[in-house]
Amino acid sequence: MSERALSSKELLIIRKFAERLDPGKRQILIQDMENAVVESTRANGEVIKFRINGYARPSYHGQHSYSPGGVLLDADHTEIEVVLYADENDRLLELEFIRREEGDIIEPQWNTLRFLW
Repeated sequence: MSERALSSKELLIIRKFAERLDPGKRQILIQDMENAVVESTRANGEVIKFRINGYARPSYHGQHSYSPGGVLLDADHTEIEVVLYADENDRLLELEFIRREEGDIIEPQWNTLRFLW
């Protein structure tokens, strides 16, 4: 997959996570979002990796989530967990959708998206 701009849904999710952060971390996450492109997406859309223009990501030494996350329903009413991750430097890394039952994500029902805070 070639790089692409973030979708409106991705932007909405990242903004919601940013609202929960202290002002300094919020500003960094918003700037990262505004300067990011989607670098790759797993075939079924479950993990979206970001590349931040002008930021040299360090060798992988771990990641952490901005928590709590969110949930939404799939087409078959299975819950999908929404988790946003940062790298070791607290910079936007990836957005993950985790289906809570076996099988691939079918079609997220975006109108059911809610955050756990």
